[in-house]
Amino acid sequence: MDQDAHERTCGYWYTVRAGGTAHVAFRNTDDLEEWLTVCALALPLPVPYERGTSQFQQIIGCYNSISHRDVQVFGAIQPIVCIPFLENAEYTLGKVTEDANGVRSVHFLNVNDRDGVFPWPRRRHFNERRKDVLDYIATRPALAFPTE
Repeated sequence: MDQDAHERTCGYWYTVRAGGTAHVAFRNTDDLEEWLTVCALALPLPVPYERGTSQFQQIIGCYNSISHRDVQVFGAIQPIVCIPFLENAEYTLGKVTEDANGVRSVHFLNVNDRDGVFPWPRRRHFNERRKDVLDYIATRPALAFPTE
């Protein structure tokens, strides 16, 4: 984003759009690249590291985001990785799965289930939040992975 767009978007430098609408945004390249990796997506060109550089790229690949309201159904999902997932301005647990075609899905608890909402500040880096996710899961047996 350029400086004007950065100031209008709560301090974000990178925005991913879907159908002309903002889908997800990032304050730094590390978080953008981590999201691309977790969702098995790619960019055709390197990310411009100079802040204020505006560049449009089409993301290569696709992924799904699936909202769950049933904590037991959500708890039974076997993820390849767990991530913090920002939904409606609240952090919740995201469980990433991959189908036989390599398409990843991020399953998350609907934020209306207050037990699944994390009281974390939004400005922390993605990797710092990932450790918090694992710590949080340990305190919520219904969210933990099945042992079978």
